[in-house]
Amino acid sequence: MKPPTTSHVSCHTPGDSGRKVSLTVLPGGGKVKKSRMGPRRAYVLLAVHVAVAVHVGLWYASGRGDGVRETLSPIEPSETMYTLNNGMLNAGVIFFALSLLSTVILGRWFCGWACHMVAMQDACGWAMKKLGVHPKPFRTRLLVLGPTVLALYMFAWPTFHRWVLTPVLGEWIPLWMGRSMRWPGMVNHVIVEDFWATFPPWYIAVPFMMVCGFVTVYFLGAKAFCTYGCPYGALFSPLDRLAPARIVVDENCHQCGHCTAVCTSNVRVHEEVRDFGAVVDPGCMKCMDCVSVCPNGALSFGFAKPAVLIKPKHDAKAADNAKLRAARYDLSLRQELVLLVAFVALMFSVRGMLHSVPLLMAAGLASIATWGLWKTWSILTLPNVRAQNVQLKLKGRVKPAGFVLAAATLVMVAASVWSAWVRWQVSASEIAQYKMASTPAGDFSRVISAGFSAGATEKELAEEIVRRVSLARPRSEGGLGWKVDAGTELRFAHAKAVLGDLQATQDAFERVLAAQSPQDLFTAAQWMGVMAARKYTPEQMVARIDELFATHPTAGAVRLAKATLLAQLGRIPESNAALNSSFYAAAATDVATQMEATRILLLAGQVAGARERLDAAVAARPRSADLRFARARASLVADDSGSAERDLREALRLEPRHSASLMMLAQLLEQKGKLPEAQILRDRAKAASGTVETQPPGQY
Repeated sequence: MKPPTTSHVSCHTPGDSGRKVSLTVLPGGGKVKKSRMGPRRAYVLLAVHVAVAVHVGLWYASGRGDGVRETLSPIEPSETMYTLNNGMLNAGVIFFALSLLSTVILGRWFCGWACHMVAMQDACGWAMKKLGVHPKPFRTRLLVLGPTVLALYMFAWPTFHRWVLTPVLGEWIPLWMGRSMRWPGMVNHVIVEDFWATFPPWYIAVPFMMVCGFVTVYFLGAKAFCTYGCPYGALFSPLDRLAPARIVVDENCHQCGHCTAVCTSNVRVHEEVRDFGAVVDPGCMKCMDCVSVCPNGALSFGFAKPAVLIKPKHDAKAADNAKLRAARYDLSLRQELVLLVAFVALMFSVRGMLHSVPLLMAAGLASIATWGLWKTWSILTLPNVRAQNVQLKLKGRVKPAGFVLAAATLVMVAASVWSAWVRWQVSASEIAQYKMASTPAGDFSRVISAGFSAGATEKELAEEIVRRVSLARPRSEGGLGWKVDAGTELRFAHAKAVLGDLQATQDAFERVLAAQSPQDLFTAAQWMGVMAARKYTPEQMVARIDELFATHPTAGAVRLAKATLLAQLGRIPESNAALNSSFYAAAATDVATQMEATRILLLAGQVAGARERLDAAVAARPRSADLRFARARASLVADDSGSAERDLREALRLEPRHSASLMMLAQLLEQKGKLPEAQILRDRAKAASGTVETQPPGQY
């Protein structure tokens, strides 16, 4: 490598401090060329988005025949959480695992060539340059640990909680840390029906893309979300240091700095190759822009020692360079430590605000708010402050832009504090409910039965739940928060029942059922129980159903309840009509409603009708173990044990721990004299039945 001829100049920085610094001017070697790899990478990333659109299109088109849509589960790394938490083996975790394995060989290529968020950040950076705006990267040492905190929370903490913390501490774990379910076993979830179940709605997804793909770039620099908010990058980075493939240099390097000028990953490429002979910074996303613009062809993507084994070429010189790098950071270590704490607090506070802010969006918002806190503090303490191309304060005088930025930062912080307070009220009500679950009042059916009287402790817990939930409600309902979700509303209903206010309990159930589409069977049954406890007759219950759902004609559990009530009144034709109307789209009706409706048909002696319904349901959802079990039950009623056995075995192939199918097949095999296999199935059923627990507060 040929040493460069350099010159030095002194100037005042236009940034926060206005301090005088010495800059090294590298020989230019002519104008920096445009990267040839930029357009190629843009085409690849565009193809990624086309593939996403095709994926969604195939899912939507799959439901045109019977209303049941199904496709490959989302190919998104965050789906890994559902595998770790619930044993749902999906396409996302498979894709993420393959990406991590490839990173061990090729380095951090995925971020540069396959990530849709990188595409948006690059598009934002390109548009800004066209407008003459060149975002300055926010350089820190500790805040880059934010994604690591997020990755540990998403991927390590739930597993540690289940397999280490819970066995060691048991019930000694503080309730605010939650309780873990037992490991449910692995279930095939590669093909799904509800493609959007784990995604936010479009009106959240669009702001998320804008915040994390565009706004972060303006305030924090190119690929800012990758640096300060992406948990996947936190896993790719350490693996990159083990990879043999990386950007390497030969003796033709003249240290012109063109490579660093075009790098959108904020890597000081010319320093990396000078000091190490290769790029060892794990922030390198293998975009290849630096290779493309090198005027001497000195850079290439090749194989070398892993970064963990590469030592600086000259220790003394490397020490000097380390000091120069430290001088480039925007904050002191003490300031960074304070801001790291602020970032983590803001991220977990704003997450879930208005039931809308997902975790990664919270990370993006927190990074912007943290940057805003730094700039606001700089406005208060320094004479000159800039934010990218905008002067916030000059010679001790705060500019209008400075006031706007400080006010916006305070609003974001205040919103985060408000969100944290509201979410704490909901969490505190969950903790109180969990405590009450171990008392007689924890059994809702017992609470609404005649003669129940709550004890002092139970009433105290119920009053706390009511108080907390009331505070968490929106101002229009007397609270200081936002509209509560169904789980919180049902918690409120239970607490009101403990306190003897069954009218408020019924009202809460009706608010939940009116918002559900379709309604939950268990919730509808509890609602019926409350009305029965209030001495409603079947005629009055039917009238109340008609009154409540006159403007809410969604089919499902409530119509099934109406069918049952009409049958009790002897109004069989009306009961059958209500039963049939509960299937709002034939086979597309939710599985729980299908099962309960066909059970009622079987009880009414309509075996052929039940089997016809289940044949259509299984044809639409051939991978549903529950529907296979329901059809097997109908087959047994029809004395068709052969069909029943086939369905039960298929149900267990789809879901090996399906306890109801295990027990039914064991009984069927015993009747056929296959006792050894039946005993094996009974043992499996016993093991499976011990894997499900009530989910306490804080389930991850």
